[in-house]
Parts: sequence; structure tokens; C-alpha cells
Amino acid sequence: MSAAAEMVEGCAAHEARIAALEHRFDAVVKAVIPIGVTLLGARDFHGLLEQILLEAKTLCHADGGTLYLRTEDEHLRFVIMRNDSL
Repeated sequence: MSAAAEMVEGCAAHEARIAALEHRFDAVVKAVIPIGVTLLGARDFHGLLEQILLEAKTLCHADGGTLYLRTEDEHLRFVIMRNDSL
């Protein structure tokens, strides 16, 4: 393979990585902004936590997720678990 062909291939791979990162950024923005807006008017704390967990699952393409909160005495307290396959 010539140096020019290697350079073109390297540029194509770089462009594909940039496109993937832009797609990921768009997905994060689409998930984070609605949660931020919800935070402004949140009255149902448990519902908000559930929404955050569900959005995190979507962003990570995860089958399940568990949410814990830190207590005042620095322990973790189980709050929510969601699993799609069970």
C-alpha cells in the first residue's frame, strides 16, 4: 500500500471516529437536557431518580441499571433497579 493510500485510509478512519463521537454527543445532549428541565420543576423525587436511571440505561445501551443514594453516614442505600430482560 502506498503512503498516499495509507494516509487516505487513516483520514477515513479518523473521520468515522469523529462522526461516531458527534453521534454520541447528540445522544448525551438529548438525554441530559430533558432531565435538566425536569429538575427545575421536580416535585416527585423518586420519579426523577427513575427517569435519570432510565435515561442512563438508554445512553449506555444497558439491559439493566441500579441506583443507590449515599446516606448521611456514608453508606449506600438501594433505591431503584430496572432490568429489561427479567
